[in-house]
Amino acid sequence: MVLDTEKKKREKTTLLINKTSLQYNYFRNFKIFIKKPNLIGALLLFIFSSFIILESGYAVELDQVYKLSGSFKTISKPGLKIYYPATCEPVIGEIASNFAKIREEVGKAFNRWPNDLPVSVILTDFDDRDSGTVDTTFDSINIALFEETDSLSTRSFTLEQKFALRLANIMVLRTLGPARRAFKRRVGLLTTPVWLLQGLAMHKAFPMDTLPRTQIIQMARSGKIYSLEELDTINDQTEFEKDRMCFQARHMIDFWCEKAGENAATDFLCALEKNPIEFSQIFQNSFKMTFKQALSEYNEYLNNLAHQKDESSFSNPDIYKIKNEGTYCQGFQELPDGTEVYVSSRRYFQEVYDLFIDQHRKKQKPILRNVHPRFFFDQESGTLYIGRYFVNLKREKRLYLWAVPVSGESYRAYSEPGSYKPFAAKDGRLYFLNVQSGKVKIVSISLDKSGKGANDELLFPNGVLPLDVTMDSNGRFLVLIHKNGEFLLLRFDRSFLNKDPDLIFRSKREIRNLQFFDGKIWFSASDEAKAQIPQIFTLETIGNKTVLKCLSNLIGGVWDFSKTDKDFVVSTIKDSGFKLARCSINVFSSEENSNLPTGSGKIASTESKPKNNLVKEELSEVKNEENLSKVSTASFSTDANLSPNSKNSQIPLLTQQFLKYHFSETPDGNSNPYSPEWRKSYWLPRVSRDEQGAVFGVYSYQSDRLDRNSLIFSPTYGFKSRNWGYLADWMKRFDLFQTGVTIQDKDVQKSYHSNTYYERAKTLDIHASYPFTLSSLFSFGVNLTNRQIAKYPDNSSDVPSIGNDNSLYFRFDKRAIRTQPFSDIFPRKGREVTAIIKKGMDFFNGEMVYDSYSLRWHEYIPLNDRTVLTLRGWAAEDKKNDEIKRPDDLSLGGSDFLRGYSSSVRYGDSLRAFSLALGKPLQIEWAAMQKWVHKEILVLEAFYEIGDVHSRERSFKYLQDEGIELKTKALLLRRIPFSFRIGTAWPTSGGPRHSYWLIDFSAVTGLIQ
Repeated sequence: MVLDTEKKKREKTTLLINKTSLQYNYFRNFKIFIKKPNLIGALLLFIFSSFIILESGYAVELDQVYKLSGSFKTISKPGLKIYYPATCEPVIGEIASNFAKIREEVGKAFNRWPNDLPVSVILTDFDDRDSGTVDTTFDSINIALFEETDSLSTRSFTLEQKFALRLANIMVLRTLGPARRAFKRRVGLLTTPVWLLQGLAMHKAFPMDTLPRTQIIQMARSGKIYSLEELDTINDQTEFEKDRMCFQARHMIDFWCEKAGENAATDFLCALEKNPIEFSQIFQNSFKMTFKQALSEYNEYLNNLAHQKDESSFSNPDIYKIKNEGTYCQGFQELPDGTEVYVSSRRYFQEVYDLFIDQHRKKQKPILRNVHPRFFFDQESGTLYIGRYFVNLKREKRLYLWAVPVSGESYRAYSEPGSYKPFAAKDGRLYFLNVQSGKVKIVSISLDKSGKGANDELLFPNGVLPLDVTMDSNGRFLVLIHKNGEFLLLRFDRSFLNKDPDLIFRSKREIRNLQFFDGKIWFSASDEAKAQIPQIFTLETIGNKTVLKCLSNLIGGVWDFSKTDKDFVVSTIKDSGFKLARCSINVFSSEENSNLPTGSGKIASTESKPKNNLVKEELSEVKNEENLSKVSTASFSTDANLSPNSKNSQIPLLTQQFLKYHFSETPDGNSNPYSPEWRKSYWLPRVSRDEQGAVFGVYSYQSDRLDRNSLIFSPTYGFKSRNWGYLADWMKRFDLFQTGVTIQDKDVQKSYHSNTYYERAKTLDIHASYPFTLSSLFSFGVNLTNRQIAKYPDNSSDVPSIGNDNSLYFRFDKRAIRTQPFSDIFPRKGREVTAIIKKGMDFFNGEMVYDSYSLRWHEYIPLNDRTVLTLRGWAAEDKKNDEIKRPDDLSLGGSDFLRGYSSSVRYGDSLRAFSLALGKPLQIEWAAMQKWVHKEILVLEAFYEIGDVHSRERSFKYLQDEGIELKTKALLLRRIPFSFRIGTAWPTSGGPRHSYWLIDFSAVTGLIQ
C-alpha cells in the first residue's frame, strides 16, 4: 500500500515536471515565434484569423464556388431542354410551359429559328440575386428560380423576362456565327459594339417597360445621354450605369426601327452573320442611314423629348438629404421616436442592401448587412423584421428571417430558409413569405422572441410568385401577382375555405409597392397620362363604388414610398441613382367606378371604362368566364405534404376554376433523372500568361451539361520563349469537392541567379480542392515534374538541378475584393491571401528533397472616394540540401517587388518583402489617340518597398526603393481590351534608377473564350 502511494507520488511529480516543461517550451516557442516567426504557424494563424475576421465583410459579393449541387432532372419541350433541381419537380410544369411559349415568340421576333440547335436552360434553386447568364461556348442559359421582386434594377425582371432576354442574347450571338464556328463569332464580337448587341437583345425580347422608359426621360431632361465613347465602356461600368446604357441602346434601336421599319434590326443581324467585319456598311444598308447620322438623329429626338409640353407639369422634389445614401436606396420608415430606418447599397457598387438606422439625424450606421430590401416594423415590440442573406453549408445564399430590435442584439426569428418580405402583424403573429423549391406560401409566427408556433397560411399555385403582399384592416390578404401579361390584385379571406378570392383590380401596366393603411389600398403604378412613369395611386372602396386616385407627379417616378405624419418619403430616380425625397400628396386624377363589387366572392368586372389611362382596358368585362360567379362556393384543394412546418395544417389553395381561367394547367412533360451529357466545343483561340508574358494557343473544351466533368486540351505557344507546349486537364466534381488531373509539357524561359535559360518541363499534377467559404478555396495535390535544360545560358554560369522534382503541396487562396468596375486593375477595398506549403519528396524516384513555404498578403484600404492605400507583404522559405539547385529559387527585383532593381537582384532561400503604395485614378483625355485607343481608366501609384532574400551564409540586409507606376486599362481600336503598366523606381541607397513596362492582352480571353 505504501509502495503504491509512493509510486503515485512519483508519477504525479513526473507529470507535474513534464507539464511545467511543456508550458516552458510553449512559452519559449512563442518567444522564438515573436523574434523569428515559424512560417507554418504563421500560415495557420493567418488562415484562422481570416475566417473569423474577414468573411462576413466581403463574402456577400463573391460567389465563385460551384452551386449546382444535388440531384437534377430534365424536362423537354420542342427545341427546349430544361435542367432543374429534383426538389423543384412540382413547379417545373408551369415553368416549362411558359418557357416554350416564350421560345416560340422570340423565334418569331427574329423571323427564323435554327431548329437543329435546341436551347438548354439550367435552373438553380437558391435565394440569390442572379439575373441570369449565357454560356457563349455552348449557347446555354443559367437562371435562378428566385425572383427578388423588390429590386430597383433590371433584376426586377420576372423569371419569364429573364429567360426571354437571355434567349434573345443567344439568338443575337447565333447571327454573328454558331458556337461551333467560334472564331467567326468572336470576330463579330470584336467588330460590333457590345452595347449595340445588348440593345438588340432587349429590343427583340419584350416591349420596353416602365423602368427603362423612366430612366431615358430622366437622362434626356438632365442632359446625361451617353456618348458613343462612353457606351463602348459598358463592360466595366457599375450595375446602375450598365442598366442605363442598355436602356439607351435599346431605345436607340427602337427609334431607328421606327424610321427604317421593324425588320431593320433583323436585316442588320442577318447581314452581320455573313460578313461581320463590314459593320458600318451593313448598318447603313439596314437602317437606311450612316451610323453617325443615326446617332445625330437620335440625339435630336431625345432633345425634343426632354422639352415636351405635356411633361412640363412634372415636379422635381427636394432630395431628402442622407449622407452617402448610395445608388440604390429605398424602404424608408420613420419610427415613432423620430428614428429613421432605410435600406441602402452605399457600401457596394451593385444592388446589395444593408439596413441602416439614423437616430435623430446624428449618426447613421448599418445595423444588419446583406438584407432583402423589404422590411416591417412592429410598433408594439419596437422590432424590425427583415430577410437576411446567409450562406448555408452547401455554399448557397439563402434568406432567413431576422429580428432587429431598435435597442438590443439582432437574432434569427425563423429558422426555415427562403423566408423574407414580412408584411403585417396581427393578433400577436407576424406574417411573411417563404419560398422553397420554387413553391411560395404565406407563413405566420409568434411575435415573441421564440418565433415558435409557425403556421402555413396560404400556399400559392405552382409557378406563381406574388410580387407583393399586404394585409387589410380585417386581416385579409391582399396579393399582387403578374400573370398572362396582367397585374392582378387579389383579396383572400383568411377563413375563405368555401370562398373564391376577389379580383379587386387588374392592369396591364406595372404595379408595385402594395400597402394598406387609412382604410385604402396604396400602390405605385405606371400611367399613360404621366408618360407611363410610375406614380402613387390609391384604391378606396366607398359603399359599392371604387375610387381610384393618382397622388403624385414626380419626373423620376415613385419606385417605393412610405407615409409619415406630415408627408411621404419616396424613392425616385435622380441623377446617378435612386434617391429618397419628401413630397406632399395632391390628388391629380380621380375616377369613380360604380360596378366594382367588393367582398362578393366573385371576380370583379365592369362594363364602364374609366377615363384614367391606368385602367384603360384593365377593368373591362371578363371574357370566356362561363359565369365565374358560380364558383364562389367551390371547395379548395389541399396537400398536407406541402406543409413541412405544421403536420396537420390544411393550406388553402386558389380554386381550380380560378386556376383554369388565369393559369395554364400543369402540362405533361418528359421528365427524367439527369445523367451526364457530354458537349464538345471546336477549337477556340485562347490568350493567357506565363511567368515571361503572353501565351497564345487554341483549346478544345468538353464537359457535361452541368460542368461536373470536363476535359480540356490546349496546345500553346509562348511569345517570349518561342516554344510550343501543350496542356491537358480533366476534372470531376463530387458535390462541392473537385478533383482533377493536369498533364503539361512546355518550354519556359526562366532566370537562375540572374542568368537566362530555357527549361523543358513535363508535369503530371493530381489535385483536389474544396471551397471553405464563398471567397476562399483550399487545394492540395501531388506534382510529378521532370525538369531538363532546353537551352543553356550563353555564359558558363551555374544552371539549376535537373531530374525528377516530385512534391506534395497544399494551397489556400482567399480573394475578398469589393466588386466594382476595374477591380481587376485597381482594387478599391478588400484582401487577397495566398498561402502555399510544398514539400519535395523522394517518392516515384524523386531527386529533389526540400520544404517550401510562401505567404502573400495584399490589403486594399480606401482612404477616400478615389485614393486607395495598398499594403503588400511576402514571406517565403525554401529549405533544401546544399547540392540541390532549385529552379524556383526565391528572388526579388524586376516588376513585382523591389522594382528599383533589376530582376533577381536578390535570390536565395529566405525572403521577406513589404510594399506600401498610394493609388489614385487620373482624369486625362487622349484626344489624338481616341480613334485608336479608348482609355477606360488610368491610375497613378506612388510606392515604397523594402525587401531581401538571403541564403545561410548571411543575415537579412534589406534593400529599399521608391517610385511611381502608371496603370491603364484601355480598348485597342475601341474593341480589344488590354492593360498596360509602366513604372520607374529609385534605390534609396543610391544607384541608377530601374524602369520597366508590361503589356497584357490576356483580358481578350474573356471575349474569345
